[in-house]
Amino acid sequence: MLFRIMNPASTALPTAPVPPASAGASAPPSSTSAPVSRWRLFWALLGLAAFGFAAATPYFAQFIRALALKSGKALPPLPIVLAGQGFQVLLGCALMIWAGLACRPRTGLSAPLLEQLVGERTDAPRLTSLLPRALLWGTLGSFIVLGLHLALGAHLPDAMRLRTPDFGDQSRPLAILIGASSLFYGGIVEELLMRWGLLALLMTLALKLGAARGTSFWIANALTALVFGAGHLPTALQLGSGPVVIGYVIVANACVGFICGALFRKRGLEQAMLAHGWADVCLHAVPMLL
Repeated sequence: MLFRIMNPASTALPTAPVPPASAGASAPPSSTSAPVSRWRLFWALLGLAAFGFAAATPYFAQFIRALALKSGKALPPLPIVLAGQGFQVLLGCALMIWAGLACRPRTGLSAPLLEQLVGERTDAPRLTSLLPRALLWGTLGSFIVLGLHLALGAHLPDAMRLRTPDFGDQSRPLAILIGASSLFYGGIVEELLMRWGLLALLMTLALKLGAARGTSFWIANALTALVFGAGHLPTALQLGSGPVVIGYVIVANACVGFICGALFRKRGLEQAMLAHGWADVCLHAVPMLL
């Protein structure tokens, strides 16, 4: 959801061992998983998705109101809209979480902290060791988005341009908190859908087609990043249209998605989540402090 910087199964999952990494690719983390721990991980990830959506509802509510005001169309009561969105989000996350777990024995992609939480491993890194790199790359990702915006701002619709924040009847602290709440959807839900699910599926497909492990990952990462960028178009096009808008939304979001994919491969899903969430904070909340 990074483009909005400018606008206020009954069978057991597979348990095959992880194959060794080929030359040039980082070795997948060790795992001594059993079906029961894999289902525990499924529910842990789905619970995290539910938390991510719920925690982001202040941002969603504000954005839905803004779109309704711009379109001039009456919407159903906000709780009904949010409940409908929440159902769709959790259904999509459940499917992608299952897909990521099914592909994990082949891809070696992991969520080490959560795996340790459900008793699947004991060698997960400390959360504090993941933060520095996540903050660094999250900041870099936000700078890329801002740089593209500065370069293309004159060609973007007015609703997408940076401006002095208009807090309306909100206080600045409240507006900042609402903007910051976007981190929970971007950092949790989108990472589960895109990196944990889609990237794993595409990497598995590439591996089945005979590509080397490293090549398979980078192809899958690039394609997932592009899908991530394109996934923002339906909402973005409600704010404006044209090739510049389409190119900006896809490229800006794809850059952040590609960075998160690389972090996912290197240190696990949690670091990608931290980086994505921090990038959203930099884009949706930090500008209000300036």
